[in-house]
This record gives sequence, structure tokens and C-alpha cells, in this order.
Amino acid sequence: MQIKNVRLSYPHIFQPTRFDENSSLRYSASFHIEKESAEHKAVGEAMKAAAKDKFGAKAEAVYKSIANKDGLPLRDGAETGDDELSGVMILRSSNKNKPTIVDQSRRQLDESSGKPYAGCYVNALIDIYAWDYKGKPQINCTLRGVQFAKDGEAFSGGRPASVDEFDSESDSSDFDDDAF
Repeated sequence: MQIKNVRLSYPHIFQPTRFDENSSLRYSASFHIEKESAEHKAVGEAMKAAAKDKFGAKAEAVYKSIANKDGLPLRDGAETGDDELSGVMILRSSNKNKPTIVDQSRRQLDESSGKPYAGCYVNALIDIYAWDYKGKPQINCTLRGVQFAKDGEAFSGGRPASVDEFDSESDSSDFDDDAF
């Protein structure tokens, strides 16, 4: 499924990372989705449909059990304690395989482009699925691709600097060792 015009958060889309020392390397990202938006409703419906496909007649009870254990990939931003997130839902996604990353014209992007970055708006391709992991029912979200849609206010840290932003310091003889 595709979710559109959502804000990208915690992007680990160019280089995989570990959640902890015991986990495998994974690409991941979170998306801020406006509460009650079409995307919010579509993701909620997809999670319930995945539960129904996997768990059949027990789907409603299993879904509630997963939700009560804070096991859904979609969480209410208000629960973070950050007032700025009170109007959004946060969708966590990951994949062991590198996601496709493109611009508005569907041209491949690499890390040196500086896009996408935390805080920009993106369209994301995700898969929602339910499964049993070691006897524990789960609903997860796989990250398949990210399309940069438009600039947004960068979240803390912002975009990396471009080499063009630095002044040229070709002559280091001006450095005064006696100044220290």
C-alpha cells in the first residue's frame, strides 16, 4: 500500500542499523500521519485486514491483545509525551532489504543528495502483515520504498551540510600557533 504526504522521522534508509546489540541489521523509518486522515484510516484498516487474513475468526480478539501490549506498528503520538506529536500517529516500518528511494520524478536518490531527511514529506510504499513469531501473534510493517515529496521543517539534527556550504581553506599558513 502507499501512504502519501506523511512526514519522515528516524530515517535509516540508506544504511541499515541495529535496534539493539542482539538484533540484525535493518533499514527503517517512521512516518508521522495526521490523525483521522485518509492515510491513518487506511493503515488502520490494513492492520485489521491482515489480522483477519492470518487469524480468521479469532482476529478481533488477537488484534485487541496485540494493541493492548503496545505491539502495533501504528502508535498515537500523544503517548510519547511530546506535545508536538499529539496530532499525529506514528507508523514504524523496517526491512532487511534496502528500500527503493526516489525523488518526485522517480529518479533514484542516494545519501549524498541530502533527501529525504527527517522532517520532509514523503510518499511511502509499505506492506502490513500479521504473523505468529514463536507463538506470539504480531502485526508488522515492511518498508518497501520512500519517495521524496516536498521539503518540510527538518526535525532535530536537520540535513547534513553540503560541501558547497563550506568556505575554501586552501592556505593554512594563516593559522597562528602562538594564539593558544
